[in-house]
Amino acid sequence: MLGISRGSFYQYFESKEDLLKYIIIQDTESKNKEILDLLKKSDGDIFELCIFLYDKMTKKIEKDEDMIIFRKIFNNIMQSKEKRVLENNLIDFKMIFNSIKRDNLRAKNEEEVEIILKMLIDITFKSIMYSKTNKNKKKEREKFLKRLEFIKFGVMENK
Repeated sequence: MLGISRGSFYQYFESKEDLLKYIIIQDTESKNKEILDLLKKSDGDIFELCIFLYDKMTKKIEKDEDMIIFRKIFNNIMQSKEKRVLENNLIDFKMIFNSIKRDNLRAKNEEEVEIILKMLIDITFKSIMYSKTNKNKKKEREKFLKRLEFIKFGVMENK
């Protein structure tokens, strides 16, 4: 992996997943600020949050030359059982809970809101993976937005 010996790599990281977690966590503070800012701008809309994450991650993975290692690890993880390394480190749920608009969600408590958010994050990450493997990025983004609409229809109350 880019001229780093296996021994040196494992001196600092237990696995490729551990390296990916490290990369994600390094960006946590600015990512969390962006998430909170976005939730304020969108009046706490978790669907807008997912669109933001999708756009940011697909752009970062596809465009950033420094993300070669990230892309390789991302591909390996998406084919492994370790997908939760990504999903569990994407959003600090406790931090954003109070910024999420809940008054029109069918969720009745914090646990149910967390379940909805985790479902949305799962769909977002799968859609990022599909985008990575499909040449037609615009079509993949449209499919992602359609998936969000179906979920939105199911979890939002009609008011």
